[in-house]
Amino acid sequence: RFNDDDSAYLNRSLGTATLRTKWTWSGWLKIGNISNEFNFLAAGSNNSLRLEGSGRFQLILGDGTNADLRSSAIHRDPSAWYHFVCAVDTTIASPSGLNQRVKMYVNGVQLTDFSVETYPAQDFNTQINQSGNHAISEYLTGAARYGDGYLAEVHFIDGQALDPTSFGETGTYGEWKPIAYAGSYGTNGFYLDFSNSGSLGTDASSNTNNWTVNNLAATDQMLDSPTNNFATWNGVDPTSSTESEGNLKTLVTTTGATTSTIGMSTGKWYAEIYFASGTYGRIGICNESGVDSDLGGSANGWGKINNSARIYNNGSVSSYGAHMDATEIVMVAFDANTGKIWYGVDGTWDNSSNPTSSSTQAHTATGTDFFFAVASGSGALTYVANFGQDSSFAGNKTAQGNQ
Repeated sequence: RFNDDDSAYLNRSLGTATLRTKWTWSGWLKIGNISNEFNFLAAGSNNSLRLEGSGRFQLILGDGTNADLRSSAIHRDPSAWYHFVCAVDTTIASPSGLNQRVKMYVNGVQLTDFSVETYPAQDFNTQINQSGNHAISEYLTGAARYGDGYLAEVHFIDGQALDPTSFGETGTYGEWKPIAYAGSYGTNGFYLDFSNSGSLGTDASSNTNNWTVNNLAATDQMLDSPTNNFATWNGVDPTSSTESEGNLKTLVTTTGATTSTIGMSTGKWYAEIYFASGTYGRIGICNESGVDSDLGGSANGWGKINNSARIYNNGSVSSYGAHMDATEIVMVAFDANTGKIWYGVDGTWDNSSNPTSSSTQAHTATGTDFFFAVASGSGALTYVANFGQDSSFAGNKTAQGNQ
Protein backbone atom coordinates (compact mmCIF):
# COMPACT_ATOMS: atom_id res chain seq x y z
CA ARG A 1 0.00 0.00 0.00
CA PHE A 2 1.41 3.36 -1.08
CA ASN A 3 0.00 6.37 0.75
CA ASP A 4 0.84 9.70 -0.88
CA ASP A 5 0.58 11.53 2.46
CA ASP A 6 3.54 9.41 3.65
CA SER A 7 5.66 10.21 0.55
CA ALA A 8 5.98 6.46 0.01
CA TYR A 9 8.09 5.18 -2.89
CA LEU A 10 10.80 2.73 -3.99
CA ASN A 11 14.01 3.63 -5.77
CA ARG A 12 16.97 1.86 -7.31
CA SER A 13 19.95 2.77 -9.47
CA LEU A 14 20.01 0.18 -12.25
CA GLY A 15 23.27 -1.32 -13.39
CA THR A 16 24.96 -1.03 -16.77
CA ALA A 17 22.46 -0.08 -19.44
CA THR A 18 21.57 -3.01 -21.66
CA LEU A 19 18.68 -2.69 -24.11
CA ARG A 20 17.15 0.75 -23.63
CA THR A 21 15.23 0.10 -26.86
CA LYS A 22 13.37 -3.01 -25.69
CA TRP A 23 11.66 -3.78 -22.37
CA THR A 24 8.35 -4.77 -20.74
CA TRP A 25 6.67 -3.58 -17.54
CA SER A 26 3.78 -5.54 -16.02
CA GLY A 27 1.95 -4.90 -12.76
CA TRP A 28 -1.41 -4.70 -10.96
CA LEU A 29 -2.81 -1.53 -9.41
CA LYS A 30 -5.80 -0.87 -7.19
CA ILE A 31 -6.37 2.89 -7.16
CA GLY A 32 -6.29 4.90 -3.94
CA ASN A 33 -6.51 8.68 -4.33
CA ILE A 34 -8.04 8.97 -7.79
CA SER A 35 -6.68 12.50 -8.32
CA ASN A 36 -3.04 11.36 -8.00
CA GLU A 37 -0.93 10.01 -10.83
CA PHE A 38 0.78 6.70 -10.02
CA ASN A 39 4.23 6.30 -11.55
CA PHE A 40 4.81 2.62 -12.27
CA LEU A 41 8.39 3.27 -13.35
CA ALA A 42 10.15 6.63 -13.72
CA ALA A 43 13.70 7.42 -14.75
CA GLY A 44 15.96 10.31 -15.71
CA SER A 45 14.39 13.46 -17.08
CA ASN A 46 10.67 13.21 -17.88
CA ASN A 47 10.56 9.50 -18.66
CA SER A 48 7.66 7.74 -16.97
CA LEU A 49 5.17 4.92 -17.36
CA ARG A 50 2.17 5.86 -15.23
CA LEU A 51 -1.54 6.10 -14.61
CA GLU A 52 -2.41 9.78 -14.77
CA GLY A 53 -4.65 11.46 -12.22
CA SER A 54 -7.23 11.57 -15.01
CA GLY A 55 -7.19 7.76 -15.12
CA ARG A 56 -5.41 7.53 -18.49
CA PHE A 57 -2.61 4.96 -18.93
CA GLN A 58 0.40 6.90 -20.24
CA LEU A 59 3.96 6.40 -21.43
CA ILE A 60 5.78 9.71 -21.64
CA LEU A 61 9.36 10.09 -22.86
CA GLY A 62 11.19 13.41 -22.76
CA ASP A 63 8.14 15.23 -21.38
CA GLY A 64 6.26 14.22 -24.53
CA THR A 65 8.97 15.45 -26.89
CA ASN A 66 10.18 11.94 -27.74
CA ALA A 67 6.95 10.00 -27.15
CA ASP A 68 3.56 10.46 -25.56
CA LEU A 69 0.83 7.84 -25.55
CA ARG A 70 -2.27 8.38 -23.40
CA SER A 71 -5.22 6.03 -23.46
CA SER A 72 -8.63 7.41 -24.33
CA ALA A 73 -10.08 4.91 -21.86
CA ILE A 74 -10.21 6.17 -18.26
CA HIS A 75 -9.50 3.77 -15.37
CA ARG A 76 -10.92 5.11 -12.11
CA ASP A 77 -12.73 2.28 -10.31
CA PRO A 78 -11.41 2.17 -6.69
CA SER A 79 -12.98 -1.25 -6.08
CA ALA A 80 -11.10 -2.99 -8.92
CA TRP A 81 -7.62 -4.36 -9.54
CA TYR A 82 -6.28 -3.35 -12.98
CA HIS A 83 -3.50 -5.17 -14.82
CA PHE A 84 -1.29 -2.78 -16.81
CA VAL A 85 1.33 -3.92 -19.34
CA CYS A 86 3.59 -1.79 -21.52
CA ALA A 87 5.88 -3.44 -24.11
CA VAL A 88 8.47 -1.23 -25.86
CA ASP A 89 10.55 -2.14 -28.91
CA THR A 90 11.80 0.93 -30.74
CA THR A 91 13.94 -1.15 -33.14
CA ILE A 92 10.85 -1.89 -35.27
CA ALA A 93 11.05 -0.11 -38.63
CA SER A 94 8.53 2.47 -39.82
CA PRO A 95 6.13 3.27 -41.29
CA SER A 96 4.28 -0.04 -40.96
CA GLY A 97 5.75 -0.73 -37.53
CA LEU A 98 5.29 2.73 -36.06
CA ASN A 99 2.40 1.79 -33.81
CA GLN A 100 4.11 -1.49 -32.90
CA ARG A 101 6.99 0.20 -31.09
CA VAL A 102 4.86 0.71 -27.99
CA LYS A 103 2.03 -1.65 -27.07
CA MET A 104 -0.10 -0.95 -24.01
CA TYR A 105 -2.62 -3.31 -22.43
CA VAL A 106 -5.20 -3.18 -19.62
CA ASN A 107 -6.64 -6.42 -18.24
CA GLY A 108 -5.28 -8.42 -21.16
CA VAL A 109 -6.71 -6.18 -23.89
CA GLN A 110 -4.50 -4.01 -26.11
CA LEU A 111 -5.31 -0.31 -26.18
CA THR A 112 -5.79 1.03 -29.69
CA ASP A 113 -7.56 4.32 -29.01
CA PHE A 114 -5.42 7.15 -27.62
CA SER A 115 -6.22 10.74 -26.70
CA VAL A 116 -2.55 11.55 -27.46
CA GLU A 117 -0.57 9.28 -29.80
CA THR A 118 3.07 10.17 -30.47
CA TYR A 119 5.43 7.21 -30.98
CA PRO A 120 9.20 7.19 -30.39
CA ALA A 121 11.63 7.30 -33.31
CA GLN A 122 13.20 4.11 -34.55
CA ASP A 123 16.01 2.88 -32.27
CA PHE A 124 15.20 5.55 -29.70
CA ASN A 125 16.91 4.89 -26.35
CA THR A 126 14.55 5.44 -23.44
CA GLN A 127 15.89 6.63 -20.11
CA ILE A 128 13.88 3.81 -18.57
CA ASN A 129 16.38 0.95 -18.25
CA GLN A 130 19.34 3.31 -18.38
CA SER A 131 22.24 3.13 -15.93
CA GLY A 132 20.91 5.43 -13.21
CA ASN A 133 18.20 6.12 -10.68
CA HIS A 134 14.69 4.75 -11.16
CA ALA A 135 11.64 5.14 -8.97
CA ILE A 136 8.27 3.52 -8.35
CA SER A 137 5.49 5.79 -7.03
CA GLU A 138 7.57 8.92 -7.63
CA TYR A 139 8.30 10.96 -10.78
CA LEU A 140 11.96 12.07 -10.22
CA THR A 141 11.50 15.25 -12.27
CA GLY A 142 10.20 18.51 -10.80
CA ALA A 143 7.92 18.65 -7.78
CA ALA A 144 7.40 15.44 -5.79
CA ARG A 145 4.43 13.44 -7.04
CA TYR A 146 3.78 10.36 -4.93
CA GLY A 147 1.39 7.56 -5.87
CA ASP A 148 -1.57 6.38 -3.84
CA GLY A 149 -2.99 2.88 -3.98
CA TYR A 150 -2.05 -0.80 -3.92
CA LEU A 151 0.60 -2.34 -6.17
CA ALA A 152 1.10 -6.09 -6.76
CA GLU A 153 2.96 -8.55 -9.00
CA VAL A 154 5.43 -6.09 -10.56
CA HIS A 155 7.65 -7.48 -13.34
CA PHE A 156 10.25 -5.62 -15.39
CA ILE A 157 11.71 -7.57 -18.33
CA ASP A 158 14.98 -6.27 -19.77
CA GLY A 159 15.44 -7.06 -23.48
CA GLN A 160 12.01 -8.45 -24.43
CA ALA A 161 8.71 -6.92 -25.56
CA LEU A 162 6.05 -9.28 -24.20
CA ASP A 163 2.25 -9.38 -24.30
CA PRO A 164 -0.03 -9.88 -21.25
CA THR A 165 -0.31 -13.65 -21.70
CA SER A 166 3.14 -13.94 -20.12
CA PHE A 167 1.68 -12.56 -16.88
CA GLY A 168 -2.07 -13.31 -16.86
CA GLU A 169 -4.88 -15.46 -18.17
CA THR A 170 -8.67 -15.61 -18.35
CA GLY A 171 -10.14 -17.47 -15.39
CA THR A 172 -13.16 -19.72 -14.97
CA TYR A 173 -15.58 -16.81 -14.60
CA GLY A 174 -14.17 -14.71 -17.42
CA GLU A 175 -12.00 -12.64 -15.09
CA TRP A 176 -8.43 -11.63 -15.97
CA LYS A 177 -6.08 -13.02 -13.29
CA PRO A 178 -2.31 -13.19 -12.68
CA ILE A 179 -0.18 -16.25 -13.40
CA ALA A 180 3.43 -17.05 -12.58
CA TYR A 181 5.88 -15.61 -15.12
CA ALA A 182 8.04 -18.41 -16.51
CA GLY A 183 10.51 -16.47 -18.68
CA SER A 184 13.83 -14.74 -18.13
CA TYR A 185 14.29 -11.20 -16.78
CA GLY A 186 17.48 -9.97 -18.44
CA THR A 187 20.26 -8.09 -16.66
CA ASN A 188 18.24 -5.22 -15.15
CA GLY A 189 14.94 -7.11 -14.83
CA PHE A 190 13.24 -7.65 -11.49
CA TYR A 191 10.13 -9.11 -9.85
CA LEU A 192 8.55 -7.42 -6.83
CA ASP A 193 6.05 -9.69 -5.08
CA PHE A 194 6.16 -7.71 -1.79
CA SER A 195 6.19 -10.97 0.20
CA ASN A 196 8.80 -9.80 2.75
CA SER A 197 7.11 -7.26 5.04
CA GLY A 198 10.46 -6.31 6.55
CA SER A 199 11.98 -5.63 3.13
CA LEU A 200 9.22 -4.77 0.66
CA GLY A 201 11.73 -3.90 -2.09
CA THR A 202 13.21 -7.40 -2.33
CA ASP A 203 13.60 -8.70 -5.88
CA ALA A 204 12.01 -12.16 -6.02
CA SER A 205 13.71 -13.00 -9.34
CA SER A 206 17.16 -14.57 -9.39
CA ASN A 207 18.73 -11.18 -10.23
CA THR A 208 18.60 -9.77 -6.67
CA ASN A 209 17.94 -6.30 -8.12
CA ASN A 210 16.57 -5.10 -4.78
CA TRP A 211 14.91 -1.72 -4.32
CA THR A 212 15.29 0.80 -1.50
CA VAL A 213 12.12 1.29 0.54
CA ASN A 214 11.12 4.85 1.47
CA ASN A 215 8.35 5.61 4.00
CA LEU A 216 6.73 2.18 3.79
CA ALA A 217 6.09 0.12 6.94
CA ALA A 218 5.52 -3.59 7.56
CA THR A 219 1.82 -2.77 8.03
CA ASP A 220 1.72 -1.58 4.41
CA GLN A 221 2.04 -5.18 3.27
CA MET A 222 -1.59 -6.01 2.47
CA LEU A 223 -3.68 -9.12 1.91
CA ASP A 224 -5.72 -7.14 -0.63
CA SER A 225 -4.56 -8.53 -3.97
CA PRO A 226 -5.74 -9.23 -7.55
CA THR A 227 -7.01 -12.68 -6.45
CA ASN A 228 -8.25 -11.65 -2.98
CA ASN A 229 -10.05 -8.32 -3.35
CA PHE A 230 -11.36 -6.47 -0.28
CA ALA A 231 -13.75 -3.58 0.18
CA THR A 232 -12.41 -0.08 0.87
CA TRP A 233 -14.10 3.28 1.30
CA ASN A 234 -15.43 4.59 -2.00
CA GLY A 235 -13.09 7.35 -3.12
CA VAL A 236 -15.39 8.50 -5.94
CA ASP A 237 -18.58 8.68 -3.89
CA PRO A 238 -19.32 12.45 -3.89
CA THR A 239 -20.26 12.75 -0.21
CA SER A 240 -17.80 15.29 1.23
CA SER A 241 -15.06 12.86 2.25
CA THR A 242 -11.33 12.52 1.59
CA GLU A 243 -9.70 9.08 1.51
CA SER A 244 -6.12 7.95 2.16
CA GLU A 245 -4.17 4.85 3.32
CA GLY A 246 -5.38 2.79 0.37
CA ASN A 247 -8.91 4.20 0.85
CA LEU A 248 -9.17 2.61 4.29
CA LYS A 249 -8.91 5.97 6.06
CA THR A 250 -11.59 8.58 5.42
CA LEU A 251 -11.95 12.15 6.65
CA VAL A 252 -15.65 12.98 6.61
CA THR A 253 -16.49 16.67 6.75
CA THR A 254 -19.53 18.27 8.35
CA THR A 255 -22.74 16.63 7.08
CA GLY A 256 -20.58 14.33 4.93
CA ALA A 257 -20.56 10.54 4.56
CA THR A 258 -19.00 7.68 2.60
CA THR A 259 -19.70 4.02 1.90
CA SER A 260 -17.82 0.79 1.24
CA THR A 261 -17.02 -0.19 -2.35
CA ILE A 262 -18.38 -3.75 -2.29
CA GLY A 263 -22.12 -4.16 -1.87
CA MET A 264 -23.88 -6.87 0.15
CA SER A 265 -27.06 -8.58 -1.08
CA THR A 266 -26.90 -12.02 0.56
CA GLY A 267 -24.89 -13.70 3.29
CA LYS A 268 -23.30 -12.60 6.56
CA TRP A 269 -20.74 -9.79 6.78
CA TYR A 270 -18.50 -8.12 9.33
CA ALA A 271 -16.37 -4.98 9.48
CA GLU A 272 -14.62 -3.06 12.22
CA ILE A 273 -13.98 0.67 12.14
CA TYR A 274 -11.45 2.60 14.17
CA PHE A 275 -13.11 5.84 15.27
CA ALA A 276 -9.90 7.85 15.01
CA SER A 277 -11.04 11.38 15.85
CA GLY A 278 -14.08 13.59 16.15
CA THR A 279 -17.14 13.97 18.34
CA TYR A 280 -20.39 13.18 16.57
CA GLY A 281 -19.71 9.82 14.96
CA ARG A 282 -22.09 7.80 12.80
CA ILE A 283 -21.18 4.19 11.89
CA GLY A 284 -23.46 1.59 10.31
CA ILE A 285 -25.25 0.44 7.14
CA CYS A 286 -27.06 2.08 4.25
CA ASN A 287 -29.07 0.55 1.42
CA GLU A 288 -28.89 1.00 -2.36
CA SER A 289 -30.68 4.35 -2.20
CA GLY A 290 -27.45 5.85 -0.86
CA VAL A 291 -26.16 7.17 2.42
CA ASP A 292 -27.69 10.37 3.76
CA SER A 293 -25.37 12.92 5.30
CA ASP A 294 -26.47 11.94 8.80
CA LEU A 295 -26.59 8.10 8.41
CA GLY A 296 -29.93 7.46 10.05
CA GLY A 297 -31.61 10.72 9.22
CA SER A 298 -33.59 8.95 6.49
CA ALA A 299 -35.21 5.54 6.06
CA ASN A 300 -32.21 4.38 3.97
CA GLY A 301 -29.59 4.41 6.75
CA TRP A 302 -29.03 2.69 10.10
CA GLY A 303 -26.31 3.97 12.40
CA LYS A 304 -24.72 3.76 15.82
CA ILE A 305 -24.09 7.28 17.10
CA ASN A 306 -21.89 8.48 19.96
CA ASN A 307 -24.60 10.63 21.45
CA SER A 308 -25.44 9.02 24.82
CA ALA A 309 -25.13 5.47 23.41
CA ARG A 310 -27.88 5.59 20.83
CA ILE A 311 -28.83 4.11 17.49
CA TYR A 312 -30.46 6.07 14.68
CA ASN A 313 -32.83 5.38 11.76
CA ASN A 314 -35.38 7.43 9.80
CA GLY A 315 -34.68 10.46 11.98
CA SER A 316 -35.52 8.59 15.20
CA VAL A 317 -33.02 7.80 17.97
CA SER A 318 -33.22 4.97 20.51
CA SER A 319 -31.05 4.16 23.53
CA TYR A 320 -28.99 1.07 22.80
CA GLY A 321 -25.61 -0.39 23.70
CA ALA A 322 -22.38 1.26 24.75
CA HIS A 323 -21.16 4.78 24.14
CA MET A 324 -18.44 4.95 21.48
CA ASP A 325 -15.55 7.38 21.77
CA ALA A 326 -12.65 8.43 19.59
CA THR A 327 -9.77 5.90 19.55
CA GLU A 328 -12.19 2.97 20.05
CA ILE A 329 -12.95 0.22 17.53
CA VAL A 330 -16.59 -0.18 16.54
CA MET A 331 -17.78 -3.59 15.32
CA VAL A 332 -20.59 -3.96 12.79
CA ALA A 333 -22.12 -7.34 11.88
CA PHE A 334 -24.76 -7.63 9.18
CA ASP A 335 -26.95 -10.45 7.91
CA ALA A 336 -28.07 -9.42 4.41
CA ASN A 337 -30.56 -12.30 4.27
CA THR A 338 -32.57 -10.97 7.23
CA GLY A 339 -31.42 -7.33 7.36
CA LYS A 340 -30.29 -7.67 10.98
CA ILE A 341 -27.53 -5.34 12.21
CA TRP A 342 -25.44 -5.65 15.39
CA TYR A 343 -22.95 -3.19 16.90
CA GLY A 344 -20.19 -3.48 19.48
CA VAL A 345 -17.25 -1.56 20.91
CA ASP A 346 -13.71 -2.84 21.52
CA GLY A 347 -14.62 -6.52 21.46
CA THR A 348 -17.91 -6.45 23.38
CA TRP A 349 -21.26 -6.65 21.59
CA ASP A 350 -23.89 -4.08 22.60
CA ASN A 351 -26.71 -5.19 24.92
CA SER A 352 -25.21 -8.68 25.30
CA SER A 353 -26.27 -9.39 21.72
CA ASN A 354 -24.87 -12.27 19.72
CA PRO A 355 -24.73 -12.11 15.91
CA THR A 356 -23.84 -15.81 15.65
CA SER A 357 -27.18 -16.76 17.22
CA SER A 358 -29.13 -13.88 15.61
CA SER A 359 -30.24 -12.50 18.98
CA THR A 360 -31.19 -8.95 20.05
CA GLN A 361 -30.13 -7.07 16.94
CA ALA A 362 -29.94 -3.28 17.01
CA HIS A 363 -31.68 -2.71 13.67
CA THR A 364 -33.42 -4.58 10.87
CA ALA A 365 -32.54 -2.96 7.54
CA THR A 366 -34.74 -3.00 4.45
CA GLY A 367 -33.68 -2.93 0.81
CA THR A 368 -31.90 -5.17 -1.67
CA ASP A 369 -28.25 -4.05 -1.70
CA PHE A 370 -26.35 -2.70 1.29
CA PHE A 371 -23.06 -1.01 2.15
CA PHE A 372 -21.07 -0.26 5.28
CA ALA A 373 -21.14 3.50 5.88
CA VAL A 374 -19.80 6.28 8.10
CA ALA A 375 -20.96 9.88 8.45
CA SER A 376 -20.59 13.03 10.49
CA GLY A 377 -23.32 14.40 12.69
CA SER A 378 -21.29 17.58 13.09
CA GLY A 379 -17.70 18.60 12.42
CA ALA A 380 -14.90 16.70 10.72
CA LEU A 381 -14.40 13.06 11.73
CA THR A 382 -11.77 10.47 10.81
CA TYR A 383 -12.44 6.75 10.51
CA VAL A 384 -10.08 3.88 9.56
CA ALA A 385 -11.70 0.63 8.39
CA ASN A 386 -10.63 -2.98 8.57
CA PHE A 387 -12.74 -4.92 6.08
CA GLY A 388 -10.50 -7.93 6.74
CA GLN A 389 -7.25 -6.73 5.15
CA ASP A 390 -5.62 -4.59 7.87
CA SER A 391 -6.05 -5.25 11.60
CA SER A 392 -3.40 -2.58 12.28
CA PHE A 393 -5.83 0.10 11.04
CA ALA A 394 -3.05 1.68 8.93
CA GLY A 395 -0.56 1.37 11.79
CA ASN A 396 -2.79 2.88 14.48
CA LYS A 397 -3.14 -0.41 16.37
CA THR A 398 -1.01 -3.51 16.89
CA ALA A 399 -1.74 -5.91 14.04
CA GLN A 400 -3.47 -9.03 15.34
CA GLY A 401 -1.93 -11.44 12.87
CA ASN A 402 -5.32 -12.83 11.85
CA GLN A 403 -6.08 -10.52 8.98
